[in-house]
Amino acid sequence: MKYVRCTNTACKTSDCHHCNTLIERTNMTSRTNINGEDKDLPPLCVACGSPIRPHVLFFDESYSEELYKSASVQVAVSECDLLIVIGTMCCTSLPNQIVATCGRRKVPIIDINPNPNNEIKCAPLLQLIAKSDEALPSIVKELNKKKDQERKKQKKIGRR
Repeated sequence: MKYVRCTNTACKTSDCHHCNTLIERTNMTSRTNINGEDKDLPPLCVACGSPIRPHVLFFDESYSEELYKSASVQVAVSECDLLIVIGTMCCTSLPNQIVATCGRRKVPIIDINPNPNNEIKCAPLLQLIAKSDEALPSIVKELNKKKDQERKKQKKIGRR
């Protein structure tokens, strides 16, 4: 896990989630237990000393703009031409809403996941059963190629 955040909601330093900056795992203090091992103790925030937690949504939590940019995501989804869903089963509300919104708008949805998402009924998915680190480089390459073609086309139109 690359990003974590401080569990102290009063921590308002530049390394804090309140400032919309996640802490990189390298920017935290390790702790050791009585045997000199750190595997059982969570690391500490370098700013306030509170425990650090993964920057993930736990099942008893809700999405917020502050931590997950949930409102910003909804705006982006309402304007997108393509949605690429990576590595989620859409079991929580926000991913499910995003897929449903794109489905209603008839936006193509590519689902990259090592497991089939057969339970999603709110929108048709173009499923690519693969690991994201294997599939994404080719997809990005093709999208960039398409983007370059569009730019060249626009330049030709502008010269006329």
